[in-house]
Amino acid sequence: MLAYYRNNLTHIFMNEAEISCALLGFSADKESSFGIPTSEVWKRTQFLKTLLNEEFVLRDTMKTQDEFKKIVKFMNSR
Repeated sequence: MLAYYRNNLTHIFMNEAEISCALLGFSADKESSFGIPTSEVWKRTQFLKTLLNEEFVLRDTMKTQDEFKKIVKFMNSR
């Protein structure tokens, strides 16, 4: 059943998925010792967006760093 709904749900969680994948790209040592700069997460998220741009046809809802920060704040509150 999940395979059936997969294509219908992907666009809803795309921004959160890109940010999460960018965060997972950092090593565990860096996370625990120094924290992760928001600017680095933004750069990696933008890189993922350009890669996935060829795979998915979506409206780009996260164009600016302010929108990125709003999504991260929302993810943190959840």
